[in-house]
Amino acid sequence: MKNLNANYAAPRVEEPKIEMRKIRLLLGGFGLLLPILLYIGNDFKLMPSISHFYYTSSAVFLISMVTSLGIVLIAYKGYEKTEKEWFSDNVITSIAGISAIALILFPAYSNKVIDLVSFYGYPNDNYLFGSMKDATVNNIHFFTSAMFIMMLGVMSYFKFTKAGKYVLIYKCCGIVIGISVVLIALFESVDSLKPLLPNYVFWFETIAVYSFAIAFMVKAKPKQTLLGLFSRS
Repeated sequence: MKNLNANYAAPRVEEPKIEMRKIRLLLGGFGLLLPILLYIGNDFKLMPSISHFYYTSSAVFLISMVTSLGIVLIAYKGYEKTEKEWFSDNVITSIAGISAIALILFPAYSNKVIDLVSFYGYPNDNYLFGSMKDATVNNIHFFTSAMFIMMLGVMSYFKFTKAGKYVLIYKCCGIVIGISVVLIALFESVDSLKPLLPNYVFWFETIAVYSFAIAFMVKAKPKQTLLGLFSRS
């Protein structure tokens, strides 16, 4: 009788699933590193928002990492849409990815931080695509930034919870992202709140970015993914 165990091979995780985990790990890593690198690259000085690092020596980190984040989000396939869902994972992450690239192409005002920035006065007070006074560009930036953060919140709260594991973590991350967006809008609307938390936009944005990063890192199953990178093919 033949030895049935001779040609037995341990079951392997499907390649698409492994690739999705790698992408999630990459997205989570980008999110965790971005605020730290922006702060270090600007000589350990904070700015009013993450977007305003565009006008500092940390611009290289902001532009490269957010653009890369956008491209990876667009490439992220995720799971197909079910009959009860309106949109697939890819539609949501593609909207987030396009928004990420757009917020770089259409930067925030620099007129409020002109004394803090490293690059200004050439040409016509512009730096790359940035502007001191262009209200249209600033409005596009505000809209795409909000869309970017909210889509990641939707992904965490509604999509990641489908698997039935770590549901509380994903929902908490999604809720925190939503609260962060609301708090930014609230502080922007109520002047009396602004002195209570200097650089409030930066802090709320960082909380939102870390929340989505944690959600993606948990979903990536980092231990299994990293072990898979070094396992034999």
